[in-house]
Amino acid sequence: MTGSLQGGSALISQIHEIAALISDIDSMLTERQWPEAEVRMSAPTSEERTFYTFNYATWLWLR
Repeated sequence: MTGSLQGGSALISQIHEIAALISDIDSMLTERQWPEAEVRMSAPTSEERTFYTFNYATWLWLR
């Protein structure tokens, strides 16, 4: 039983790390100054930030 508790604790720790990564990346995307040369003149939507942030955090976690 102790082993499963330690495994659960490690999993929760990893989840917290991923959540912190997602939060950091989301804030970077939100605060980014978008240059006028880009085709789209607005910052990404909340759904886009969530999608790309989740993909990037997953990639970081898996590599």
